Amino acid sequence: MGHVFSTLVSGVDDVSGALAYADYKRSKIEWREQFHAFHLRQPCAAEEEAFVQVQMLDVNITHLRQHGNRIAARYIKEALKDRLAELSFEVCQSELSGKFATLDARVQSALKEIQTQLDEKKTIGGWMKDIGTAFVSSLALVAIVGSILTGYVGLAKLTATTEKAVGLGANPTLKPAFGEPASRPSAPQEGD
Repeated sequence: MGHVFSTLVSGVDDVSGALAYADYKRSKIEWREQFHAFHLRQPCAAEEEAFVQVQMLDVNITHLRQHGNRIAARYIKEALKDRLAELSFEVCQSELSGKFATLDARVQSALKEIQTQLDEKKTIGGWMKDIGTAFVSSLALVAIVGSILTGYVGLAKLTATTEKAVGLGANPTLKPAFGEPASRPSAPQEGD
């Protein structure tokens, strides 16, 4: 047994060698079960030694080591996958907490600014400033509306002057709607 172990395991840190030895032990147990099922007895020492000699062939040692390496690689891959998932989660948590902290700082800053503006509005100076702004805005609105109306009246006068100069408004057959009728009906003549 010591010979097989030392052939497969090169040192205390040889995980794949230890897995190869475990694979050897598993195959030895399976061989014993099959031997017992076939012969209805346990193998003798010579038969077990023959099994060990077959397992110690270079091709079998190579196969056991390769299998141990594959098992170790698979285990490491799974362990790393789990650890990477944990690390990824931790990184996401860290980044999210950083982003939440930044967002919280921005929100707090905006709330302080709003509170400052509200506090300014509560003072007499704040009220007077708002009243002054509203007054100036009202005057500006009146001036704009007045300018529009003045412009409309001026445009109407310009249009009338232009029509008169061109002769568009001088049609003698057109009379005002409520003025004298253009023609008077005549009384029926006798004899008609």
